[in-house]
Amino acid sequence: MNEINIAKTNRTIKVWQATAFTTGSAHAKLRVLIIAQIALASLIAISTARPAHASIPAAQQYFDADGLLDGTDGVTILSGSKALAVGAGAHALASRAIAIGWGAGVSNWAGIAVGSGASVAGYDAVAIGEQALGTATGAFAGGVNARANLLATTIGAYSAATGDRSSAFGAYSSASGRASLALGQNALAAQENSVALGAGSVTQVGARAGYLAYGLPEPQTSAGEVNVGQRTISGVAAGAADQDAVNVAQLKALDSKIDAATARLANTLTYESNGDGSVNRNSIVLNGEPGSGGTQIHNVADAHDAHDAVNLGQLSTMLASAVGNVAANGASPFFGAAGDAASEAAFAGGAHSIAAGASARARAEQAVALGADAQADGTNAVALGAHAQAAGMNAVALGVHARASNTNAIASGVNANASGANAIATGANASATSTNAIATGANASASGSHALALGASATASADNSVALGYGSVADRANSVSIGSPGNERRIAHVAPAIDGTDAVNLNQLTQSMNGALGAANRYTDDKIRSLRRDAYGGTAAALAVAALPQAMMPGRGMVALAGGTYGGQSALAIGVSQLSDTGQWAVRMQGTASSRGEAGLALGAGTHW
Repeated sequence: MNEINIAKTNRTIKVWQATAFTTGSAHAKLRVLIIAQIALASLIAISTARPAHASIPAAQQYFDADGLLDGTDGVTILSGSKALAVGAGAHALASRAIAIGWGAGVSNWAGIAVGSGASVAGYDAVAIGEQALGTATGAFAGGVNARANLLATTIGAYSAATGDRSSAFGAYSSASGRASLALGQNALAAQENSVALGAGSVTQVGARAGYLAYGLPEPQTSAGEVNVGQRTISGVAAGAADQDAVNVAQLKALDSKIDAATARLANTLTYESNGDGSVNRNSIVLNGEPGSGGTQIHNVADAHDAHDAVNLGQLSTMLASAVGNVAANGASPFFGAAGDAASEAAFAGGAHSIAAGASARARAEQAVALGADAQADGTNAVALGAHAQAAGMNAVALGVHARASNTNAIASGVNANASGANAIATGANASATSTNAIATGANASASGSHALALGASATASADNSVALGYGSVADRANSVSIGSPGNERRIAHVAPAIDGTDAVNLNQLTQSMNGALGAANRYTDDKIRSLRRDAYGGTAAALAVAALPQAMMPGRGMVALAGGTYGGQSALAIGVSQLSDTGQWAVRMQGTASSRGEAGLALGAGTHW
């Protein structure tokens, strides 16, 4: 440790030397080269006005900070720890720790805390933003009041990833289930292995074992739940495997197939209608027409995100460009900058603010600007990278020309733009321009309110829409798209549906279709068997009538009874006949009743000469 005595204030500044070190976790890598030892030649007496920079050496014109300067809010670091603490009240109390910002604190090995009140308690954890908190090993918390637990990642104002290995992206999003994922403003994933997609989506059931799914006889098991918040899922390719999702085109094809089967049932076997609307049971019409073929769902390929979120290696590059390893004018071998001190001096004008880099500006209270021409104009804003701009309250801009211009907005990546309130843009040229919008991936765009675009060149232009995967387009409100016209994707490993709004898989669809076709066949077979018995009963009645004897003597009558059987059906016939006294005229009446419950009556008269 080196001590520098300042004559004008009779104070000693203690600065710990730090060498290059590397930290790592399951989800990110960070390599930061910190070489810090500040030598101040003189200080101007503290007053209500800002001290002039004229008395500060040229190399130190690129670092500025504001505090009480009475010894009560100085930085604190662990002796011999190779740690770095920058900002009023900042404390780095562990080996290789970095604490930047008013009241920022790190208490575990290799932790990084950037922003007013940011705090890291976990090994190799990162917290960026006002009051951001990384509580356990490998945690990454980005955004005002963001919270992250063991190996968890959260990005967004007031977001929280409290479940082990969970992820939360979006303002007020929460992932409390183990290995859960919440994407979108106010999204909530509370169950293990579950996913909440889109603003306001909430998981409810999580993983389930031994449950009965609609249309399936055997108990089913699911690994978790995906909830999209009453949105339409668009761009779904036709499924083929048992666990694939099906699209509306397949359902329409099934509906057409069922309609065709129903039409065949109605038209295959019917009685002929008479002109007066009555049914002629002695005539049968066969007029069935085959229906059109259905559409199958084929095997669904596994889906993969096109781009990862900003990693710690990118953050290392930003910090390296802001802090640097250039000694200027021999002032210090561990901290320096190159430029025109008279015209490119850093300026920290807000209370407890920090500015480092040529022409860097931290104009608002508790703002942090690191990098050449970095601008932090919003209260609690953080701008890291050359020309980065954080203009909104609690905004964070990370990367060259990154812009976060609205309240709680986060922009990460080269030319990333987050202009909507609570918006998040992550990736080169990513854009989130509407309220609570999220765009993640190179050239991703989320312009609809509460929209989410995840993947390179993904576009979510409609309100409450979600676009997942490279080139996906979600241009309809309250919809989820996993592709674009001509570039559809399949969804694999879909658990059997239970509720009315659940997606169905091919297995359920096939079983439902087979059940409908089986019922149709049974109905047709029953109708044919019934009609055959009716015909056999009619034949038996005809045989019985033919067997009836008739009066043969003039002036005499006869009552006759006869029976008949055919094809397992039977009939009874009764007849009355009379001849005139001369024998010239004959009258005959007869009736039948069959085992099919049908009755018949016949009347006839004749004369002969």
